[in-house]
Amino acid sequence: MEEKAKKIIKGLKPERKAYNRTDYLLNLYKDLKNGSQIIDTPRAIIKIIDQAIDMLSDDNYIDLIKYIYFEGKTVEEISQITNLDERTIYRHKKRLVKRLSIILYGDEALKE
Repeated sequence: MEEKAKKIIKGLKPERKAYNRTDYLLNLYKDLKNGSQIIDTPRAIIKIIDQAIDMLSDDNYIDLIKYIYFEGKTVEEISQITNLDERTIYRHKKRLVKRLSIILYGDEALKE
């Protein structure tokens, strides 16, 4: 099932850059996780995304992904929670999504 999920991830929005596809996946994550009838393929996609995020667990700002994509917090709210400037939050979000896109899409993301 995980191979099928990997194919879905690789084939998702192929006309877009890997960064945008990763951003799309992260936005989709919450809906997949909250699905009323979660079937094996979405569960495998969630597992792959979770594994990619776990690979970045040593990053001091990885919680930004959780706040932005999974909890739906605004940049203003995150700024209050973390005491980070809003521009800093945007910068780290972009960096983290880029790193996740490299994990998920490999060479394709590196070429961008």
